[in-house]
Parts: sequence; structure tokens; C-alpha cells
Amino acid sequence: LDRPSSLAHCGPMTPAEAQALADIIGFARSGRWVLSVHAKRRASERGISMADVRCALTTATTCRDQRDGTWKVPSKDTCGDELTAIVALEDGVLVVTLF
Repeated sequence: LDRPSSLAHCGPMTPAEAQALADIIGFARSGRWVLSVHAKRRASERGISMADVRCALTTATTCRDQRDGTWKVPSKDTCGDELTAIVALEDGVLVVTLF
């Protein structure tokens, strides 16, 4: 049996999620994002580059409202490996954390 991808989506995105995804992609493409301290540490531990994070953010096809002002963005890095980011918009910049 095939294992379902963790990128599997539970139903269609809400209009708010679709708008958030468009905003996330736009912010990432324009370079208006930073890694949180936690994300920098996790990226270092896992060998994730800034290019990997940018790739994941700019090629994401879905996101989910976490109901706390953040968005969960499952995607893939430059090698096609799954990479999930949690993003928040703060002062006109995306703040990205990884897990």
C-alpha cells in the first residue's frame, strides 16, 4: 500500500487560506521573509539552506490556517524533500519557522 503524503490536503482551502498562500508566495518571491531563531537552529541541524526554504515557500500549493495568526505551509525543498514551514506576517515581513 502507498503511504499518503504528508502534503495531502484535507479538503479545499478556504478563501482566506488561498489568499494567505498567494501572499506567502509573493512575499517569498520578493525576498520579504526571515527565519526565526528556532528556524535557523533547525535548518542548521537538518542541513536546510535558505534556497531550500525559499523554494518551499515559492512553490507551495496549499496552506492551512493555524488559528493563532500563523499559517502551516507544507511544501518541498530544492531536492524534492518535504519541508513544512509555519509563517506569520509581522511588520510587513514573513517570519518563518521550521519543524
